[in-house]
Amino acid sequence: MFGRILIASLVSLLLAGAAWAADRVKPDYLVGTWSLEGTAACESPVAEKIVFDKDQGFRSYRGGRLESAGFWHLGDDYVEFHVVSSAAILNPELDEYVGYYSMVSIDGLETKVEKNRLELTVRVGDNMDHWVLDRCPKQ
Repeated sequence: MFGRILIASLVSLLLAGAAWAADRVKPDYLVGTWSLEGTAACESPVAEKIVFDKDQGFRSYRGGRLESAGFWHLGDDYVEFHVVSSAAILNPELDEYVGYYSMVSIDGLETKVEKNRLELTVRVGDNMDHWVLDRCPKQ
């Protein structure tokens, strides 16, 4: 009797682990264009979007302009972004920083992974945020 309970428990743990692993982001999953303003914004040239490349590079756009670029790396349950941008791009009032670029790391913990939607809790320095990315159809 104890043996059957042990085997049933082990099988349950293995199945739960397999389901958990299936919900983790894989490299090919990210490749493409993702909207941070919902799927309806995919068609808008000024919407906030991130384009993930197969070579683990990315570009982010807002207002029709390139806002940042960099590369991404996958951990067990997080996406790590290494971003190059300018304070003048992120905030036009900081025009004294035109031509000056810096690099920042952003850690995104995967909180929900669906076929065409990814939710991340992100940390940028001391700030926390929640991103909802919707996959845009291939254009």
